[in-house]
Amino acid sequence: MSKKQAAPEKGVSQTQIWIATIAAVAIIIGLAVMVSSVVKSRGGPSPQPAPVAVAESPAPAPVQTPPPPEPAPQRADSTVAPLVPIAPVRPAVVDTRPALVMDRLAGTVKVTSAGIMDNGRLNLEHTCYRRGKSMPVLWTGVPSSAKSLVLVVEEHRPGEAPRVKWLAYNIPADARGLPAALPQAEAFEGGIRQGQNDHGTVGYTGPCIPRGQIDYKLRLFALDTVLDVTAPIKFDGLIPLMNGHVVDATELPFIHYLKL
Repeated sequence: MSKKQAAPEKGVSQTQIWIATIAAVAIIIGLAVMVSSVVKSRGGPSPQPAPVAVAESPAPAPVQTPPPPEPAPQRADSTVAPLVPIAPVRPAVVDTRPALVMDRLAGTVKVTSAGIMDNGRLNLEHTCYRRGKSMPVLWTGVPSSAKSLVLVVEEHRPGEAPRVKWLAYNIPADARGLPAALPQAEAFEGGIRQGQNDHGTVGYTGPCIPRGQIDYKLRLFALDTVLDVTAPIKFDGLIPLMNGHVVDATELPFIHYLKL
């Protein structure tokens, strides 16, 4: 009896092999993508690209910084408080003249002058800006014990000792005054004499101040004696001879100014 022959096995076609290969590759790629996603989500390291060599470049030139702009000038503030002036500090006045003793004054003598105006200002006629002659002087109330009179005009500048502008002495006690424009002579009839002023001249020298107010005093002294002086003398030299003989005294203040 003869044996049956086995059926031949069917062979795998080339198409099936390609399909299987493509499917396997797709699965592998899918698995790789999945693994990469999981690693990234967990903070794992990601592949770093290989370092690329960079060519060294020359150092940049320093940048010149422009100077800062100058600050604009500030405008004056119109709301600044006003400044309060301070009076100048002047040294104390030092009068080197001998002290004049006046301890027994009668208090009756009075003196006036028509050369002094109602506002107390000296008429410019008696200054160097006009005629510059002496002012007229009148007085009353001379004590009966008086034998002679002394008249002095003093200039008082701030911080300075008084300056004598006019000195007349041995004026008779019964005289009622002196006329205006008395000549600059040393002696007159009746015994009246004129001494030296602080400018070194005899007789009256009027104010000559161009600006500012200056104070003056016309002083009159009644003496119980006649002074034995014939040579020109200044007031500081006359004071020691007057001391002990002044029985009354008075003064008339006035001012001079040309431009304030």
